Amino acid sequence: MNLHGVPRMTMDVDLMITMDAGNIEKFINVAQDLQLQPVCTAT
Repeated sequence: MNLHGVPRMTMDVDLMITMDAGNIEKFINVAQDLQLQPVCTAT
């Protein structure tokens, strides 16, 4: 990300998914298969 002209690495990945039940279920299954874990919770 480039913030105020200073490039920096955030070491994260931003994901956008369509918020329907089938798609969310697929995302959760893949995340579990890949053993993905959130580093912090969103507030």
